[in-house]
Amino acid sequence: MVATRKRDRRSALDVYGFAPEGYAKGLLPFKGKGELLRFRDELELVQLKLRQQAIDLANAYNQELLKNTGIVLRPHWRKNEIACSLRWRDRHQHRMGLRLWEATVAQAGPGMREALVDMEVERCLFNGAVSVVSRQLWRVRRVLADIEHAESYLLANSRDKNTGNIGESDTR
Repeated sequence: MVATRKRDRRSALDVYGFAPEGYAKGLLPFKGKGELLRFRDELELVQLKLRQQAIDLANAYNQELLKNTGIVLRPHWRKNEIACSLRWRDRHQHRMGLRLWEATVAQAGPGMREALVDMEVERCLFNGAVSVVSRQLWRVRRVLADIEHAESYLLANSRDKNTGNIGESDTR
C-alpha cells in the first residue's frame, strides 16, 4: 500500500512571492475548492446587487433628469447573466447607443450638459463593474468545472485496491 500525502496547498501567488495591492487582496490566493466556491457565491450575490442597482439608477435618472429629454437609461441583460449593463435608448425603444446621448448633449444647455456627462461617467463606471464581476464569475465557474472534471477523472480511473487494474475490479 502506497501512502498518499496531501500536498501543501499554497496559492499560485504565494509560490512566486507576489503580493497584490490592497484593493486586490482576497481576489486571487485560492488554496482549495472550498474557497473558490465561497468566492463564486459572493460574486453571484454581487451580481444580484448590481442588477438592482442598475434598475434603481435607471429609474432615478429617467424620472428626474431625463424626463424632458428624448433618451432614457435602460438595464440591458445578456443571455445567462444576472447582472445587467445600462444602455442609452430613445423613449420609444427603437434605437440604442451612445449617438443618442451625444445628440442630446449637443442640444442641451450648459447645466444639463454637465449632468449628462456625469450620468455617462457613472454609467461607464457601473458597466465596467458589471463587466469585471461577470467575467470573473464566468472564469471561476470554468475553474470549478475543471476541478470537477479532474476529481471525477480520478475516481473513474483510480486503481482497484485488489487487482491493481485501472478502473476495473477482479470478478474471477
